Amino acid sequence: MPSNQEIAHQEKLLAMYRGLLAEHLRQRAAWDRFDVPEYIRGGIASLRQEITDVKGILRGWGIAVADHPDDVGPEDKLAGQAQHQRELLNIHRGNLAIALRQQEQFGPGQAPPVVVNTLRHERAEIQRIKAILRGWGVPVDDLPAEE
Repeated sequence: MPSNQEIAHQEKLLAMYRGLLAEHLRQRAAWDRFDVPEYIRGGIASLRQEITDVKGILRGWGIAVADHPDDVGPEDKLAGQAQHQRELLNIHRGNLAIALRQQEQFGPGQAPPVVVNTLRHERAEIQRIKAILRGWGVPVDDLPAEE
């Protein structure tokens, strides 16, 4: 059986982790769901894991531990996926800008097939990614060269 000091230490850890979790959740609430910085999402996940571990230790010792609604929660994978799609969108927009500069070097209708196909491909990818993001409720700007 653990000592009273060991039990008190674990209970203090649990209270500390719950306090930190509450602050992380407060900070997350200040952000748009899809713009939450990774360090906040990661902190929430880490703190929830620490809380689970401490509760497991205490319960393993036969100590009753009350559950708190914030102790567990769905991982916000959609926000991470949205960030990834935004990064892909920026890559394709950069590629489109390069292809447009290449096209300007040639007269009308004179651009080589590789440039024409690159323009077509990048625009299609941009439209696909914007459709995904909008389907998730993420606002996305339409830029003139993307159509």
